[in-house]
Amino acid sequence: MELQELIKEAHKTAVDKGFWDMERRIMRRLKNKEVLVEEEIEFIQNAFIAQKIMCAVSELGEAIEALRKGNINGKDGLVEEIADNFIWLMDLAGGHNYNLAEKIKEKMEYNKTRTIRHGKNF
Repeated sequence: MELQELIKEAHKTAVDKGFWDMERRIMRRLKNKEVLVEEEIEFIQNAFIAQKIMCAVSELGEAIEALRKGNINGKDGLVEEIADNFIWLMDLAGGHNYNLAEKIKEKMEYNKTRTIRHGKNF
């Protein structure tokens, strides 16, 4: 099977399983200048949240590259990229009024009760 055929098959399966339903419905409604329902608005809000999370993830990718280059504390170094990651996450928390400080405390306490490596190999 050629790559293009695999691409078409993968996309067809995703469509058949509903992974494109909401996006296509929202885009159709927006193009027709129709009012969105609450479920559609929530979907869009979650997409914006996902975008910010992925920006934080991209900073971790930059952190790995800095580490691979041996740049720990320099400009665009590991520590700076980790800081960028935190900034994205704190911005997300602030924008949605998430009590991140409280959740961190709760999670740290919970982690004290868990098994070694949380029962995993690493």
